Amino acid sequence: MARSAILPALMVALAGCSPYPEPPDPPLDPTTIERTGHPNDYLVCAAGSCTADIDAEAPVVQAGADDLFRAWLTAIEHLGRVRIVDTDPGAGLIHAEQRSRYLRFVDTILVKVMPLEDGSTFAVYSRSELGYGDFGVNRERVETLLAAVLR
Repeated sequence: MARSAILPALMVALAGCSPYPEPPDPPLDPTTIERTGHPNDYLVCAAGSCTADIDAEAPVVQAGADDLFRAWLTAIEHLGRVRIVDTDPGAGLIHAEQRSRYLRFVDTILVKVMPLEDGSTFAVYSRSELGYGDFGVNRERVETLLAAVLR
């Protein structure tokens, strides 16, 4: 490598180094998410809790928010082909990804558990990251999770 190229290459290599790491982004919040506008996402949310139009209303659960959070996390982990991207138990947030069985496409799963005086409720959102339609996969995923969490 020519001497004139060493300094720019070194500068580029060191550009990402910093003694002050960037703080991680908080998990995504399904109550404030923007819908895709395509038939490849599905949102269940407590009445009045989400800024986007919902597909179904979430019920009030007769369990504390901590218990409901753990139930969601367990249900998501049991889906298979899932990676938990981030969680914030204090805020009740879960961000996960699930890959499709054959083509390994990534779908996003977001949950927010919200405490209430008489139990808790939630918002759950699932969307395909690629494509226009999803053949009902996201709705089916959310309904599978709901069945596991609400049993």
